[in-house]
Amino acid sequence: MQNETLCPLCGMDNRCGHAAGNPPGTCWCDNVLFPEEVLKHIPSSEVCICEICLERLKRRLGR
Repeated sequence: MQNETLCPLCGMDNRCGHAAGNPPGTCWCDNVLFPEEVLKHIPSSEVCICEICLERLKRRLGR
């Protein structure tokens, strides 16, 4: 079982507000666009990636 608070890409804290038990709408990802191309590179688990990895993927994919 994966730790919900760790990014599956880099292993660092993903700062997920949902995993921390915070109310809906309070996580950094709630107002961020995840392009379809980016989602294809994220492991198909219920664990969130971190904001740094999201930005790295966007840059790498030209988003």
